[in-house]
Amino acid sequence: MKKNVRRLAVAVAVCASFVAGPAHAQYYYGGLRLAWNDCVGTGTQSLFYECGSDTSALKLYGSFVAPPGLDAVVGYKISVVAQGVGQVPWWDYGAGGCREGLWRMSANLPGAGCTPVGTALTSNQTFDKFVGPFDSNVKFSADVSFLEAQAITEGQEFYAFTLTLRRPSPSACDGCCFPTCLLALVEFHQESGFIQLESDFNDAATWQGGACGVHQAVALTSGGSCLPTPAKSSTWGSLKVLYR
Repeated sequence: MKKNVRRLAVAVAVCASFVAGPAHAQYYYGGLRLAWNDCVGTGTQSLFYECGSDTSALKLYGSFVAPPGLDAVVGYKISVVAQGVGQVPWWDYGAGGCREGLWRMSANLPGAGCTPVGTALTSNQTFDKFVGPFDSNVKFSADVSFLEAQAITEGQEFYAFTLTLRRPSPSACDGCCFPTCLLALVEFHQESGFIQLESDFNDAATWQGGACGVHQAVALTSGGSCLPTPAKSSTWGSLKVLYR
């Protein structure tokens, strides 16, 4: 009888832990790396694009150097933020926007320079714009789940996601030359809690000479060469809130 009572108590405790949510959280800054065309090391972190040939898809790859504690990961949430482009039509992939729906996030398209963790499914893909007095940004988000819990080896680099940006004809969307910096956050989920990993500025990818942590202004244009423009300094603290 006592054994049965103990088993019931353990079962109730386990169920309660799921209802109550994660037991604790850990945060790491740096180690989530972004690059165009392939993962860092094979791809390029800084991309200059000829806006007059705006016809093919762009691919942004994310990979991560595993922090400690990823013992039984059941999935993760991805957030990718493009800085300063919340009012730029070329970057508007939302409802009613110039590029409405022409994007997707995948966790099963690793590049040649990436090692995948395991078979993963992507869901809940969302696009958001944030326009305020100091910052104007866009965010691409998605949830990733594994078919079974994964133990991810600390210190090794693994593939996290591919963000594919598709585009209509060059004249359809203004602002191709607008420079931006792209940063990311991945939140790993496991029964013991969650672990959050963020890009730092060294891990970021840039578009058309964008500088991370600064505000840049440029005339919106769909064609021609894209030239560097003056920048005004900002802080990482003003950007971190965008992931939330």
